[in-house]
Amino acid sequence: MRAISVSIFLLLMPVVGLAESWSEHMGLNSFWVKHSRFADVPEDTERAFDYSALRFNRENFVYQIHEMDDILRDAYEDLSPDYVTLDAGTEQSRVVTPSIEEAWQFLSSDPDVIALIPFGFSEVAGEARLAGLRKEDGQMTQGVFAAPNLNAVFCFDDIDEHRKRTGRGWGPYNGQIPFLFTITYQQSANYRYQEGLDFVDLASGANPTRFAETFDSCNDMVQVGYRVIEPRLVETDSDSEGRISNGRATLSAERPFQRIVMLYDRFGYLNFVKSSEATFLYDFGRLLSSDEYYDSEACAFPETRTSGFRSLSCELWAVSVHAFDPTAIAIRSANDRGVDYWGDPTTPVAGVLTIRKSDYVQPRLEDVDQTTSSSEIE
Repeated sequence: MRAISVSIFLLLMPVVGLAESWSEHMGLNSFWVKHSRFADVPEDTERAFDYSALRFNRENFVYQIHEMDDILRDAYEDLSPDYVTLDAGTEQSRVVTPSIEEAWQFLSSDPDVIALIPFGFSEVAGEARLAGLRKEDGQMTQGVFAAPNLNAVFCFDDIDEHRKRTGRGWGPYNGQIPFLFTITYQQSANYRYQEGLDFVDLASGANPTRFAETFDSCNDMVQVGYRVIEPRLVETDSDSEGRISNGRATLSAERPFQRIVMLYDRFGYLNFVKSSEATFLYDFGRLLSSDEYYDSEACAFPETRTSGFRSLSCELWAVSVHAFDPTAIAIRSANDRGVDYWGDPTTPVAGVLTIRKSDYVQPRLEDVDQTTSSSEIE
């Protein structure tokens, strides 16, 4: 009986991040990092992994998506359709890889750029274009791509929520307000583009169009996934805990990968967390649901009864934004003279998210009636 009790106890223990205090990076206000920290998995040491993470205050920094194809064509005027350019030094042609290293060489000339995050997925490995739903500057350029892992849509700035803040008399929020839509495939994903938005979950409870206005008002969106921490009242696996999407049973069916996960927390910070080893989604979710990840600090925005008190710590939602092939996060060096790569910067990536010092401009808002907020913490 004692052995059974110990086994049950181990199953419920969280992934523990050891010696993992956040530290301010480059003396930047409200930008913190953890580098090469260890996440222990007490019940199975072989699943333990190292990770590096950054997080920032959205009023001090802004984020923007770039497709690698656009970056390379801006960087190399003579670039051919198959990414061949003439090297001016050797006068020999070479193939340019759509990598974080290439992106940093071009984008880092802007001193306000602090970090580059691999972001999004391609239809075929190595391609420089993003797969899945895209909305750019208010224009829908691609529809939903039905792939099992692409089960979320990230909205970069919830304009509808900005409007509602004004309607409540709260005053403007001087930063982007992120929002995560979920996708539910009503049949097996067929790896094809879909007509319409039937798979995007816009309902909440008995209201079938609860988040339709949020979706329509969002000017920039990208399809990503898998979800790691579920937003709002979205159901998780029955053998999971808290908001963690995947349960323990997926450990035997899932293939682990190195991945980069975007986390929105109850401090209002946006986090990007990269595992250095192949990691299960369940274990990643447990790390992001642990008090240790947040240095055991009390959440700035505690969970309310309407959310069912589901959070185990300060996690709000999280989604994988890059996986399968190991790659790197690029972050400006602490001495501001170079770059630190957390991983291999030469791996092809389809998209890059820039994080830069804020030049945020308030969106133009139309009058709106005071309604229920779409945000859980704003």
